[in-house]
Amino acid sequence: MLAKTIVLNNRVFTYVKSRTYMPVSVYKGKNVFLRVGPEELIKKEIKSSKELFKLGYPVAEILESGHLDGQYYFIENSLGEIQFSSIFESDTEKEGKINDEHFALFLDVSIRLAEAQIKTASKKELWDEFMGGIHLGHIINELPQLASQTKIATEKVRNRLKAMPRVMSHGDFNPYNSFPGGIIDIERPFAAPLGYDLASNIIQTFMFPSKNNYEKHRKYEFNPSQIDRYVLEMDRLLHKEDLLELSKILDDFIFLRLIWSVVRMEKTPLLQKWRYGLYTRVLMAYISNFPIKPLVFR
Repeated sequence: MLAKTIVLNNRVFTYVKSRTYMPVSVYKGKNVFLRVGPEELIKKEIKSSKELFKLGYPVAEILESGHLDGQYYFIENSLGEIQFSSIFESDTEKEGKINDEHFALFLDVSIRLAEAQIKTASKKELWDEFMGGIHLGHIINELPQLASQTKIATEKVRNRLKAMPRVMSHGDFNPYNSFPGGIIDIERPFAAPLGYDLASNIIQTFMFPSKNNYEKHRKYEFNPSQIDRYVLEMDRLLHKEDLLELSKILDDFIFLRLIWSVVRMEKTPLLQKWRYGLYTRVLMAYISNFPIKPLVFR
């Protein structure tokens, strides 16, 4: 049973959550966070976070680490009291929409990540690692009746994105993993085409149904003008580097992000069924060269 509080080096930490797919628990202290888990996992995360911090990624600085009751831990600076998802949920409850000032803060953190990724991009081969990162093998196994269409679509994506350089991807960049001070939970980074994280950030909330008769549902969404503002800002950054603008490849990234979102949903069967349906519609539209943004941003 997890401790509700941990006292470490005269600091008191209160339990916040445990990660869904990893035996890592998160505790909050005054202006700091504590993460505790198996030594191998925690040391890997420490190494990755320190590397990203050095490269200018908007991640928290790690202050200390060590052994704790048979596990390993690290303490990092807090990037804020409330993540953007909670801010946006509160805005939606009070105002019926995401507050534009809060959206501007969210956009600023997104730009900081984009700039760091652009600065550290490389031309190394990435495709096999990227397909592993989004769990392509899982969707082939879960939806074998769509295997041939999925393979056609992923080959199309590969050809369309071959000009985009390789970057270190957060893997699950979205408002649940970002605060006004930066981003958290980069526990499973992988190589991805530049733009994957930037698209995931604005897309992920639409991977949930708007109705609340599912295990999980959409609690906020970006309005069309906010989506346009976000994409336009990313287009500006990519255009400066003579790269494909996000607006021109957003459909490709929606399809890729949907693969990641669809798999391993056995614990939420109603949501799984809904996502399977969305994936089927998007997949068929994508291989037929029909626009897929209207299928998702609605």
